[in-house]
Amino acid sequence: MEVGFKNKFTKFLKNILRKIITPEIFENNKNRISFYKYLLIGLFLRFLFIPFFFQVDILSSYTRAAGQLFETIPETPAVIQLVMHWFHVFFLKIIVQIIPNLKTILEISNEHIQWLSFAGDNQVFRMLSVIKFPYFIFDLACAFLLLRFTKDTKTNLKVFKHWMINPVVIFVTYIFARFDVVPLFVTILALYFAMKDRKYISILFLVISIVMRFFPVLILPFLIIYLAKNRKDYIIFSLLGISGLLALEVGSRLLFGSSALFKLLNSQHFTFLIALKWGMEGLHVYLIPLVIFFTLIIISFFEISDKSFSNLLKYSLIAFLLWFSFGYYHPQYLLWIIPFLIFQFVENDRIFYYHILQVLIIPFILLYWGQLVTTFLFVPIDSRFFVYFPDIVDIIRKYYSPAKFANIFSSIFSGVSIWIIYEVFKLSKIKSNLIFDTKKIK
Repeated sequence: MEVGFKNKFTKFLKNILRKIITPEIFENNKNRISFYKYLLIGLFLRFLFIPFFFQVDILSSYTRAAGQLFETIPETPAVIQLVMHWFHVFFLKIIVQIIPNLKTILEISNEHIQWLSFAGDNQVFRMLSVIKFPYFIFDLACAFLLLRFTKDTKTNLKVFKHWMINPVVIFVTYIFARFDVVPLFVTILALYFAMKDRKYISILFLVISIVMRFFPVLILPFLIIYLAKNRKDYIIFSLLGISGLLALEVGSRLLFGSSALFKLLNSQHFTFLIALKWGMEGLHVYLIPLVIFFTLIIISFFEISDKSFSNLLKYSLIAFLLWFSFGYYHPQYLLWIIPFLIFQFVENDRIFYYHILQVLIIPFILLYWGQLVTTFLFVPIDSRFFVYFPDIVDIIRKYYSPAKFANIFSSIFSGVSIWIIYEVFKLSKIKSNLIFDTKKIK
């Protein structure tokens, strides 16, 4: 009887996998082995980092959620990330039943003491595993969804591999421990429905992702241009595109009596996009290079004759790379380029090697933020040792300015990103060798 139950359970799991994953993978033994290999390697890397590393910002998200849930901390949630705030509120309500210690820690008002209390708690590994769990689910959801984009099984497996073992995905989600993978999944879902020509659903999901995390607004113009077939479409999709921000504005005024949009325009999130400016001598006038180049690529996509799904991905990637070339960003924002990049890896191996160069440069750029993103990431492993571990920035300061040091590598990163833009733009001018599964969903 026990053997029969095991067989039935195994068969049930296989059926679930077959529904989640494209069935073609299981029709070929070599493809099936490759899939399990990439999956197991990816899971191993994730389980290696989930319990042991974190950056203090994840506590900020859950502290705001605790203030809302337990009404103990008089802190207003960031209205421009209201959806993600309620996401953490909902999940926190579940996990405090599992880890009562977490509530006590989140009620500590002093950030430094809270951080030390969390890192030094005897359940810190358990707490980190639990609070990162929703990110893990959405991370796997991204991987499995990316498996469904092309008609070629080997191409899908390559895309799956590049997501599962990508250092940026693992660093942002499990070491830096930020929630960007959640709105990113919604963005990928929007692209999936765009590929399937489900226009309104696609726009709806992108609007939701913009409300969750402002940055997908960068690809909104390209999605509208790709989906629209006439003037009426342009008007309807544009109105739908801004509807999310309008809904956020109305909700913010009703709930908090303040404007979300003006807070957004004056927030660091928007400032990051326009941080670099070209000034004019003797005048209080300046040009914003990111806006200039962003305008040019929108016009370029509008004028291009081949408005294929492949080119939608390419121009979306260019939009994000322009931001990382001419704007200011935090490390977790780099996750947004990965879904777009990995499709280009399949088309052009050279782009993959340039991305490796980007990954090698990132640790030097992290010096901008000092111990918060270097030695302090390891504090859960040994709080006493890593809190007092010598700051790498202090060591560099003895010989050279850490800011200049980081700026040099940031400039190199921008140079590599601009070169990738050039390579991707060249690819947009020739017929793609990727065959996307544009068959409509019934």
